Amino acid sequence: MAKIHWTQEAYSNLAQAISFVEANHPTHWAENLKSTVRELQEKIERNEIVPRRKGRVSRTEEIDFIPLPFFLVIRVNSVGEYEIIALLHKSQKYP
Repeated sequence: MAKIHWTQEAYSNLAQAISFVEANHPTHWAENLKSTVRELQEKIERNEIVPRRKGRVSRTEEIDFIPLPFFLVIRVNSVGEYEIIALLHKSQKYP
């Protein structure tokens, strides 16, 4: 089972995204975001295939939250552990 570590920035990004969605969209959208994050994390931990693309920053990968407009930025370290670096909205400028 793969280990996943969230950076403080990634946790902060997630909290901000949930707060924004809760304030500006129907309640079920925030629940959908939370459940999508949980599902993706569980799939990564179980080493399931999760579609991803090469990241815009060296040594990173990006995972889309289809159909939600968010994506995770992740990095795999030398021992095969995953580090979630950021959760971003697709309209955000990154990096």
